[in-house]
Amino acid sequence: MVNDDMKRALSLFTIIIIIASVFLFLQASPTLVSVTTGTGTGILRETWNRTFTAYRNYDDTSYAVQQTADGGYILAGVVQYSSKNSDALLVKTSSSGERTWAKTFGGDSHDQAYAVQQTTDGGYILAGITFSPGNGLSDAWLVKTDSNGIKLWNKTFGHSDQDWAYAVQQTTHGGYILAGATYPFGAGTSDAWLVKTDSNGKELWNMTFGGASNDEA
Repeated sequence: MVNDDMKRALSLFTIIIIIASVFLFLQASPTLVSVTTGTGTGILRETWNRTFTAYRNYDDTSYAVQQTADGGYILAGVVQYSSKNSDALLVKTSSSGERTWAKTFGGDSHDQAYAVQQTTDGGYILAGITFSPGNGLSDAWLVKTDSNGIKLWNKTFGHSDQDWAYAVQQTTHGGYILAGATYPFGAGTSDAWLVKTDSNGKELWNMTFGGASNDEA
């Protein structure tokens, strides 16, 4: 028997799989697909799909999607301008997948978002990587926006070489926890890395985990 929670989980899982396949095989624009399950059957059926081109003549890729409190969706990824420059991409849609707005964030090098979450104030928190000037070759990157995608602040975290953030969650105290990898700061070639911040993105602590080889979170 497929209940409502299972339907929602299957729907979001399928959306993520389809977005990933667009990136891996087509190098094209992000595609958002809504699916439902037939009553009592568990069979997935497509109800609609939308493809987004945030900026004409550029390649857009989505790495993350989440359903928002209003029933719509928020997508995060990257828009590639050239081989030397890209920006993090944030796209908000309605419940039927129609684009409401699209925003980009970044500097003069490669910047991209791997994770997004709607925050308790109705805004959004993005996590990813920036190659624009910072502490090292690349830095883990945190961007906070309001409910309309307007940037409120951004923070970088890193050491002297390469650091990435692949996931972010708002904590019960209103701060944020980032998960990713750092190279070669910890015990191995790369190590899993956790960074805890306050509600304004100020680092409170960071920890590495791993052995003598490659480890990531």
